[in-house]
Amino acid sequence: MVASWLLAVAIYAVIIPSLSTAFPSAALARIVSEANCKPAMVATAGYQEPSLVFLLGTQTAMVDGTDAAEFLRLGGCRFALIEARHERAFLRRADAIGLRYASPQRFDGYNYSIGRAVSISVYRSEAAP
Repeated sequence: MVASWLLAVAIYAVIIPSLSTAFPSAALARIVSEANCKPAMVATAGYQEPSLVFLLGTQTAMVDGTDAAEFLRLGGCRFALIEARHERAFLRRADAIGLRYASPQRFDGYNYSIGRAVSISVYRSEAAP
């Protein structure tokens, strides 16, 4: 009985919460939906999983870092999901065009379909003051 209780505690308190890092698309979709702006338009640079398109919609744009900055430049309710390998190009282009964006949220997890860790920043367009 005690062993069953300890096993249940281990599963529900330790193992299940740690699984959220194994599903980047779900976490990224949650970040976008929690922003409460509709309709949200999303571009992704570097992280191009089919599950992301399934969760965010077929209008999700697959771009590189430079094009993600141009995408945010159009304003409105726009998000750019930038995988770490594309972040430098994004930031360079954002700086060159004077792009204003909200402080990014970062997701660090594991992409099991390619078998490696991923780090993705979620940038949101911001209107000029």
